Amino acid sequence: PVQTDAGELIVNPELGPITVAQDGTITQEGEIVGRLSVVRFGDLSVLEKGGDNLYRNISNLQPIEAADARVRQGMLEGSNVNTLIEITNLVEINRAYESVTRMIENTNDLSRRAVERLGKVS
Repeated sequence: PVQTDAGELIVNPELGPITVAQDGTITQEGEIVGRLSVVRFGDLSVLEKGGDNLYRNISNLQPIEAADARVRQGMLEGSNVNTLIEITNLVEINRAYESVTRMIENTNDLSRRAVERLGKVS
């Protein structure tokens, strides 16, 4: 089942493959069987995770049609994160953390030695 403008649509696989146009129009055997409902919510806090990458509207707020959205059939959404760059950033952050930790330890060691020397002088 898929959500269309007219409600839920169940496509019959025995009628052959379906085609989805950029505007969301679903055709099967050259006949239009529905149009995908592509919407946006002004406030994303009204959505609750429902599992399996699904979201549930937990309020009475009605979604707004996403007129500028384009549907791409046969495409997979990729990550917007470059793993290699993020690992490199993580290593840099870890090194900076270690460096600051060593600096704090050295400062504490200097303070401890200064207190010991002042104690010997008195």
